[in-house]
Order: sequence, then C-alpha cells, then structure tokens
Amino acid sequence: LGAPVHLSQVVEAAMGVHGVQWIDPDRFGRWGQPPAGEPRPGRISIGPHEVARCPSDPHLPEHGRIDFIMEGGS
Repeated sequence: LGAPVHLSQVVEAAMGVHGVQWIDPDRFGRWGQPPAGEPRPGRISIGPHEVARCPSDPHLPEHGRIDFIMEGGS
C-alpha cells in the first residue's frame, strides 16, 4: 500500500522483453487523469490507501493498462 510506481522499474521490465527497442517516458502517468508531471520525478505517487496495479484488461482500462505500438518485424 502506498508504494510509488517508479518509471525506471517500468522501463527496465519493458526493455527486458525481447524485441523492445524504445520506451516513451512521456506517456508514463495515471490512466484517465491529466498529466501531473510524472516523467520528471520518474514516479507516480500512490496514496496511503491505494495499491498500484496494471492488469491491462481491455474491459477495465481504469484498473491500469499498458499500450504497445508495434512496428516492423522480421
């Protein structure tokens, strides 16, 4: 509870996936809310009674999601 989400940890996990070449840190933030400058400090603050989660369920995007833009391939 209350632990922030760190951009560096998200980038590290994403870059560990085979084929990922680039991450757009400017898209890092809370879903459905205007940007609050999250990329600058590199974290999303979480309230004391909040739990960060990101199941990426297309039917419940308000519960967190990750977007992927895929190009090219071989």
